[in-house]
Amino acid sequence: MEGSDYLLTCAEVAVALAGFSALVVAVRQRGDDELAPLDRSLVSSLIERSLVAVFFSFLPILLHGLGISPARVWFVTSGGLSAYVVTLAWRGAVLRKREPQFSELISGPIFYIIWALGLFVLALQSAHALGLGVQQSVWWYLVGLTWLLVSVGYLFYLAIRGWARAA
Repeated sequence: MEGSDYLLTCAEVAVALAGFSALVVAVRQRGDDELAPLDRSLVSSLIERSLVAVFFSFLPILLHGLGISPARVWFVTSGGLSAYVVTLAWRGAVLRKREPQFSELISGPIFYIIWALGLFVLALQSAHALGLGVQQSVWWYLVGLTWLLVSVGYLFYLAIRGWARAA
């Protein structure tokens, strides 16, 4: 499949981020201290997004290997990624309103930049899934997958920065 090397590389990066996150949590956990609710939310979101990125990295390869037509592969994968981006945007907005510490963790302008990029990715992946003005290929799908990995990397940065300040 065209671009499968890139998809596998994305899966490797996602696994590495999930693994390093777990390692950082293990090192930070001293004794029986529990994670603060915001830290727990951050870590769970980080690991969830990493594992979802792994899933979305392997999904096109799996569907292609099953002999599904490329148009259907991109409909399923980009459509699924679009649906996931919608849930991320909704959960981010809810978390921002419900948790005041979250607003301190991610400043307003950065949150809205990430949100705007997410909406762009949503529009691009939706167009890619439906074949509307975007050529159906792995490269447009990789834009969405890369955005997901960048968001995971940013969450990892926030976790490290927050824990370094607490130490």
